[in-house]
Amino acid sequence: MMSSSAILRTSANRKAFREAFYAAAKLKGETFTHNTAYFIQGGDIKHRTNNNDVELSFRQESNFYYLSGCSEPGCALLMNPSISESVLFVPQYDDDYALWCGDYPVADDYKQKLGFSRVEYKSESAVASILKEWKIQKVYAFDQESKNSSLLNPKTLEPGVEIISDEISRTFYVLVKDLRLIKTQEEIEIMRRMCQISGAAHVKCMQRARPGINERELEAVFRYETMLNGGSIFQAYDPIIAGDDRGATLHYIRNDEIVHDGSLVLIDAGAETYGSLYASDITRVFPVNGKFSEKQRQIYQLVLDAQMQVLASMKPGVKWEDMHRLALRVMTKGLYELGILKVDGKQGDEAVEELVKHHAGSVFFPHGLGHALGLDVHDPPNRDGTFEKIDEPGIKNLRIRVTLQKGMVLTVEPGLYFNKRMIANALKDETLQKYLNPSVINDYMSVGGIRIEDDVAVTDDGIDNLCAGIPKTIEEVEKVMSKQ
Repeated sequence: MMSSSAILRTSANRKAFREAFYAAAKLKGETFTHNTAYFIQGGDIKHRTNNNDVELSFRQESNFYYLSGCSEPGCALLMNPSISESVLFVPQYDDDYALWCGDYPVADDYKQKLGFSRVEYKSESAVASILKEWKIQKVYAFDQESKNSSLLNPKTLEPGVEIISDEISRTFYVLVKDLRLIKTQEEIEIMRRMCQISGAAHVKCMQRARPGINERELEAVFRYETMLNGGSIFQAYDPIIAGDDRGATLHYIRNDEIVHDGSLVLIDAGAETYGSLYASDITRVFPVNGKFSEKQRQIYQLVLDAQMQVLASMKPGVKWEDMHRLALRVMTKGLYELGILKVDGKQGDEAVEELVKHHAGSVFFPHGLGHALGLDVHDPPNRDGTFEKIDEPGIKNLRIRVTLQKGMVLTVEPGLYFNKRMIANALKDETLQKYLNPSVINDYMSVGGIRIEDDVAVTDDGIDNLCAGIPKTIEEVEKVMSKQ
């Protein structure tokens, strides 16, 4: 018989994270702990089609994994912060399951591997019994799926037990999201390893590239390298492999076109850590023939300069939206100096200030600077997941507004895109059209899109770049590609 460590290979002991949750709930006061429990339903196996026994690969729901460490399907978690105790509810399998799916874990396996003192086989009566034992009067269900779980059957619960959907109260949600926003050093090291594995796969793609290659071949290289070296069954998101001018489409995932000589390839891809689910998210751009053209170099260097200035400015106490504005200012100034943007009757800093004031650079930088990263590629934003949007082009698409704190892990991904629809719309805009120089813009349309993305952890006095060493400068990229 297989050991628990083998059966539960992709699960982990996250007792410390549950203890952090208990402490956070207690800080909220007795209202959030007295006779109160928190319930979250884990994910379950899904089939390719109805009435079909072809199962899809299972990936645990991130919030459930954060608190339980359990990667197995069909489980649930009940937590009681007032006594710092949790119970994991797990499926009870039989020999028929073993025939089709292999050996299965039993309750003691979960206890040993995941650090639970109590593990019960799941049933309505088992959950009701625990709630009665704890004298629970109020249960916060993490989401609607948790609230609708058959394990929380009102008919089996003690009279007066209230089940509260957290989609209304947000109590449970906020506690977990706040914890997930700040990473432990252990989490950061897991993410660093995955960034380095994904970064090495980016290098392999650069070295495989050649004029006439199909984008799908580069996707295959990336998936192969990350599975081989990191055991990555899952990518953190569908890879973006965008050749020619398709890099100007932000989430291009068809990945099925030929890349022509003289064109760039934008690869936005990051694998997920085998066994702990943490994401990486990296973007690199390179010339398919190994050498940047002059116009490609100009735009690439603008984006790189913006990213480097942001990285040098990030530290605790800095507002994330200010970092976006910094990146936009650097790129706006560069676009002005190239003649892509113009201001009639003004020059130098005076012209740049007017362009910044009217968000002219956002025509070419239409997305936010970056987002939180962790168990999800777009990790939960601050607080309850909502925040006041900044009603300005580009920056309105920020996925997170925070003051930086030590332990946050964020992507830093400025970009410039020559997207024909965005530019056509701007040329019709009464405010923007006078700042655009169509003839010069046309000379750069073949550049497509350039985005440079690293994953960084905020430290005491700056940042720790988890993507350090992955080729990024023009010289580094061309050197790597010369060693095919």
